[in-house]
Amino acid sequence: MLTATHVPHPRLRETIDGLEKLCAKCEEWWPADREFFFSDPEGVHRLFYCCKACYREQLDPRRLERSPATSITPFPSLFGARA
Repeated sequence: MLTATHVPHPRLRETIDGLEKLCAKCEEWWPADREFFFSDPEGVHRLFYCCKACYREQLDPRRLERSPATSITPFPSLFGARA
């Protein structure tokens, strides 16, 4: 909880719903938790500077197109099938 003598960071605000953080990319306020921001040990309130949605938008589209099933190749059998 913020006290009267504490000077809050300009990208943090306290509301009746709890602490919120301003995303540096979309300029919107989101709850300051790991549901909306990735963790960052050096960030404000230990959260990344932009929200998860904005971070995903800046990723390479080819990276987003890959699905886990297509990126994993099956390990070839070294000994053949057993009877």
